[in-house]
Amino acid sequence: MTEERQRRFRLFTTNPQDSASLPPGETDGADGDVSDTLLTPDEPDTAPVLTREAILGGLASQSAAAIDIRNLSKGCSATVKSEVGTANMRSGPGLHFGKVATVSGGATFLVIGGANKDADGFRWFQVAVGDVAQGWVRGDILILSGKCAELPYVTADDITPPPPPPPPADESGDDRFPKPSTHRVTQGYRESNHKGFDLATPVGTPLYAPQAGVVIRRLVCKACTDSKYNLYPCDNSVYSDPSWGYGYGNAITVRYDYAVCPSATRQEMDARGLSKGFVYVLLAHLSEVNVSLGQLFAAGDLLGKTGHTGCSSGPHLHFEVKIGKDESVDGRWLNQTPIPPDKFFKY
Repeated sequence: MTEERQRRFRLFTTNPQDSASLPPGETDGADGDVSDTLLTPDEPDTAPVLTREAILGGLASQSAAAIDIRNLSKGCSATVKSEVGTANMRSGPGLHFGKVATVSGGATFLVIGGANKDADGFRWFQVAVGDVAQGWVRGDILILSGKCAELPYVTADDITPPPPPPPPADESGDDRFPKPSTHRVTQGYRESNHKGFDLATPVGTPLYAPQAGVVIRRLVCKACTDSKYNLYPCDNSVYSDPSWGYGYGNAITVRYDYAVCPSATRQEMDARGLSKGFVYVLLAHLSEVNVSLGQLFAAGDLLGKTGHTGCSSGPHLHFEVKIGKDESVDGRWLNQTPIPPDKFFKY
């Protein structure tokens, strides 16, 4: 084996201690947990983007190094979940390692190594694209397939089934999702001053995900206390105050991929030039948030419980639906395009 190929194989270790670590970087401090689909605040986005052509070329390469990698993977492949948008490939198994490449959702790699759970409880897998690139990707944004069970560092829990298909249509052909709760609508969508719906939900009503997605924003009402958890009426200062969640109180924004959305939503996106983009759903005034920033969730997972926090006149759920092409909406929520929620949810 040549010196260059020996160097490559030293990188293909299943022991994370053998990988060269870069100085730790800061993560998003809100929850101590940040998705590896997002940049840390002071991390420059200078990593190369692996194009589909480069990935396909690497997987088909017949070079000696590429053949060695295929043998090492034993037929185990990893696909980045489509709802992620983009994923970062890092030089080691953790967010504190430097980025070596960026890839899009749907990209497929060969699995050549694995690491134990990191401090945040996530598994990491070492992946390779033939002799083009290699690095580490967080396990919860990957779908493992093929002969992965034959690898000693892959467990049954790591082999995740593909995300669910788009929702089935009912007898009328309507494939929109059920509204977040069955409670009555107290305030509807108005383009002028209320770009969402309000439902008369008692405090503690559970909210479940209608489809697989990712949490891209999490607001914590730091001004809320047990004795004072809401304000009403509210002046404009509340809507610019992060301690009150900008008026939303405890709130989350979740992102859904175009491909898993109802046909009415996709038609709306197509008409606005946002094909293959994202749908963002804001759930506000919550009493509990049961997901973390960057967390991937499946259909049926508990997202949170309704409440009466922030600028709220009474217990209710306020939710908004927007569409766009941004992977993250931090600082860009007002730049996204609002649509009537009944384009996404069924009433």
